[in-house]
Amino acid sequence: MRVRLTRPALLPPITVHLAIERQPNLPSDPVFVLRLSTGLLSFAGAAMRFLDVLPPGIRMHGDHVIINLRTLLEERGLAEYLDFLEHLEITTEDGRFVVSMRGSVPPGRGGAL
Repeated sequence: MRVRLTRPALLPPITVHLAIERQPNLPSDPVFVLRLSTGLLSFAGAAMRFLDVLPPGIRMHGDHVIINLRTLLEERGLAEYLDFLEHLEITTEDGRFVVSMRGSVPPGRGGAL
């Protein structure tokens, strides 16, 4: 996966290798955890914390990237849709994430979508 930081612009794109460490457990724990699997990334993780370039809902902890899906969706006014999901699984294919989800709309909420 290739990452380009918007700040500072002088840094070149960095290729990172991520491993899925933990899937979200909906609805109680909408947290997705990735592990950086490249030694250089411990430096990159420290640099990202220092530069404060990660959006709300994404944080670094050692060699882990912790993604709180609820916080990410709240930032975009979409958190209520997470309540409709019963299952969310994120896997990978070459260079991309694949998201599988299952959910339902409770009776009486159909018009809200």
